[in-house]
Amino acid sequence: MTLAKLKSDTFYLCCHKYRSFGKEKCTTHYIRYDSLYKMVLMGIRENGVIAKANEHRIDDYVRELLQGRSVKSQKSDNTQLTKLNRRKDELDRIIKRLFEENVLGNMPPEEFYEMSSGYKAERTDVISRIDKIKSTMEAESERESNYREFIEIIKQYTDVETLNENMLFTLIEQIDIHAPEGYRSTRTQQVDIHYRLIDEGLVRESPDILEGSLNRQQYPVEQQATR
Repeated sequence: MTLAKLKSDTFYLCCHKYRSFGKEKCTTHYIRYDSLYKMVLMGIRENGVIAKANEHRIDDYVRELLQGRSVKSQKSDNTQLTKLNRRKDELDRIIKRLFEENVLGNMPPEEFYEMSSGYKAERTDVISRIDKIKSTMEAESERESNYREFIEIIKQYTDVETLNENMLFTLIEQIDIHAPEGYRSTRTQQVDIHYRLIDEGLVRESPDILEGSLNRQQYPVEQQATR
């Protein structure tokens, strides 16, 4: 969005894509800066109150959910990881033996290149699969710590009165401002606020506890057209 002043003392955030490329790339839409400011501030304060009031309930649920996922996925991942590491060790020994046989002149060059290239390709694939599983396991372990970090941060802002740069960069992942619907007095506009650290998929799976509030908030905005 691009900040613009459309009338005296009133600032708007206008769609940058529309202003740069026209209607072929995006629709004409904008939102008052003060309206968006109030919505973001309200969202942060609401999340702070929710996190503080339901801290133990949410904490227990998230731990149970994440551990439940981990037990199922980690068992399979650990089994697969053990097999892959074992195969990697086998391939290392095979490749080493092939090079020794080649150096000793016990293997024709064509046979050596054919066999070694095949084993090397398999070793590369095995290493890639090992790295992928490890990355997945590390991501799983980070999710709970990220969630706890979000809860600890957001609790600080239950009574916040103003926004600042550090607060926004710490908490907000992105804000989606949709094209408005209606005209003048019936004009409405949806704004979605997405938060950092917390998994949106986790929110969707826990509507009774989180009530869809922690992470993604939707605000229908009523605004009168000004042009």
